[in-house]
Amino acid sequence: MQANELASSENRSAIENYSPDFYSPNSRSKTLRTSAISTKYCTKCGQRYPATTEFFYVTHKHLKDKQRLSNWCKPCLRENNRAWRKKNPTRMKELRSNQYRADRAKVRDIIARGIKICSICKQIKPFEAFSRNKYSALGYMSACKECRKTAYKIYKQNEIAKYGRSKEALRKAAIRLEVLKYYSKSDTPNCACCGENHIQFLGIDHINGEGNKHRKSISNNLYKWLYKSGFPAGFQVLCHNCNLARGFYGRCPHEDRR
Repeated sequence: MQANELASSENRSAIENYSPDFYSPNSRSKTLRTSAISTKYCTKCGQRYPATTEFFYVTHKHLKDKQRLSNWCKPCLRENNRAWRKKNPTRMKELRSNQYRADRAKVRDIIARGIKICSICKQIKPFEAFSRNKYSALGYMSACKECRKTAYKIYKQNEIAKYGRSKEALRKAAIRLEVLKYYSKSDTPNCACCGENHIQFLGIDHINGEGNKHRKSISNNLYKWLYKSGFPAGFQVLCHNCNLARGFYGRCPHEDRR
């Protein structure tokens, strides 16, 4: 296929509406340039594709100072690499081992200097500026404390703008509602003493007392603990008025009216 033929309006339209079947596999010129688009020939599959990084990898193997597209298209290179790895498992294991040793040497060098680069602000900071992370090779988070704090604030603001409340607050509210429904034995939670059904006024009461001691032992996550523990016995739903009255006076005034 001649370059002047590709320059015709019909062929130019075909290149813009790219289809591999349009190009002749017998055309051995590696790159054809037209006013519309440049095309490149894959020496593996014999197809022509647009000469862009979408279809070819960039290589510096032959031209050190200039970028050059690979002779094979991306699908052909991926398939070839996949077949090579399957055919040479011992060599792959050796390469991985060498890479692991190189990475460990780099880690030891960074630890010896006692500084690392923050992945967000790109500033060099001492280890004290990073939070601990036992799953990291260095033992520290990739971003510094300040950047993580700022990122968390932005994340919370986006959540509130999208949902009206943070996802964590919504999750806690859902767990609280489930617990109150269970101990009220009703789809509408209510106080076991006075019948109050405004959910904002309701809470969980320890029937046998010692609620303060129990809350401290579970880090004040009572609703979460009840939910994960399968709703154990010994608890009831009371409004805050009735609950405080029992705490201060030993009994609720509503009991005297019965």
